[in-house]
Amino acid sequence: MQISLGELNTGVPSAKNDIRLSEHLHASELACKGRVHCGSAWVFIPSIPILFELSRQATAEWFNRGAEVPLIVNSGYRCAKWNEREGGWAASRHLVGEALDLRVPACVLGDDARIYQWATMLKRFWPRTALYQRSGEGYSGFVHVDLGVVPGQFDTEVRVWSNPPRGGRAS
Repeated sequence: MQISLGELNTGVPSAKNDIRLSEHLHASELACKGRVHCGSAWVFIPSIPILFELSRQATAEWFNRGAEVPLIVNSGYRCAKWNEREGGWAASRHLVGEALDLRVPACVLGDDARIYQWATMLKRFWPRTALYQRSGEGYSGFVHVDLGVVPGQFDTEVRVWSNPPRGGRAS
C-alpha cells in the first residue's frame, strides 16, 4: 500500500491501520494519548522515525544488550487538552509532533549516573535532551528529546528539569 506524505501528516492510527514508520516505530506510538479529546491524532515529522531508530540502536549498544533493549515511547504528539492535563508547557514541542519522551525498562537503567549518561549519549541525535528530577528521588527514568525551538540549534548539555508538573512531563 502506498501512502502519500499528505496522507501521513495526520491521522488516527488504529490496530487495523497502524502505519509502520520504521522498523521499530509505529504511528500508534506517536499518537496522542488523549483519545477522548482528539481521537488519537498524530503528526508525521519525517526526521522522527530516523532519529528514533538511531537512538534505539545506540541505546541497545550503550547498554551492552544488543537488540534486547526496547526503546519505549511514553509520549509523542499531544493535543492541547492532553498536554494541559499532563502539565506540559504551553509551547511544548509535543504539540507539533517534534518531541518524544523515551524510556527503557527499569531493570536496564540502573542508578541516576547511568540515566544521565544515557541522556548524554542520546544528545548525539537530538537538538534538545532533558531529564526530569523528582524532588528527593533522583531522575524519573525517562528522557525527553525534541527537535529544539530553532532548527539547527543544539543545546550543549542535557537539561535537568526539577519537579516536573503532574504526569511527570514538563515539555
